[in-house]
Amino acid sequence: MQITKTQNGSWRELLSGKNLTYSCLLGVGILLNAVNIYISIAILPSAVNEIGGIEYYTWNTSLYLMASIIGSAISGQFLLMQKPKKAYIYALIILFIGTFICSQAPNMTTMLGGRILQGLGSGILVALSYTMILILYKEILWPKAIAFLSGIWGVATFAGPAIGGVFAELTLWRYAFTSILPIIFIYMFLIHYYLPNTYTLQNASKRTPVVQVVLLISTIGVISLIGISSNVYLTIIGIISVIVLLSIFVKIEKKAVSRLLISVQ
Repeated sequence: MQITKTQNGSWRELLSGKNLTYSCLLGVGILLNAVNIYISIAILPSAVNEIGGIEYYTWNTSLYLMASIIGSAISGQFLLMQKPKKAYIYALIILFIGTFICSQAPNMTTMLGGRILQGLGSGILVALSYTMILILYKEILWPKAIAFLSGIWGVATFAGPAIGGVFAELTLWRYAFTSILPIIFIYMFLIHYYLPNTYTLQNASKRTPVVQVVLLISTIGVISLIGISSNVYLTIIGIISVIVLLSIFVKIEKKAVSRLLISVQ
């Protein structure tokens, strides 16, 4: 039997008609998270020059990533409790508030609070985007949809630092955050208009992978401490601890019924 392009799940099918709309919507969810990571890295030196807090420099990204992991972990329950539209909109509201706080932060402590909210909202968005692949597309298109979202990460890797660098060069680091706010608002409107109200998804995990979340957060915390440590022996101990924690995480994740990296079985 000859396999057609449609049976193979072609890129044309993924990027045309209603699927194109869905692909763009999911892609923006990934892009918001990636841009928040890379832009903030570029503008952070300018922010520190204005509001201080050099001692919390590494925690700016670390706390964001920790919150993002928590957001990703609870996204499954978020989707089960809410319809897709509501789940997305609540996540975007959290991201909007966090981004606004960062744009107005008078000191680094306030910014860190905003970054935690940003990470939480972004983490939920990313996990929802990948989960929605299983809801919006035919199974034959799943691999290409995942590849498409992975490509978005690649684009953000180059675009994020470049955009952030422009704001930093112009000493307008606050506008780097402010410029994201209208995008979040427009995205919220598009989600409300185009995303389906209901969904059918079998075998969705109803339990949060608490152990894996704690292990990953602990790993990020240790890495952050390594970054600010000037003691060689503590650095070596930290590196060993990271390897051990990641090894335990991989071992548990492989055997777990409720997974962090694969939330839908």
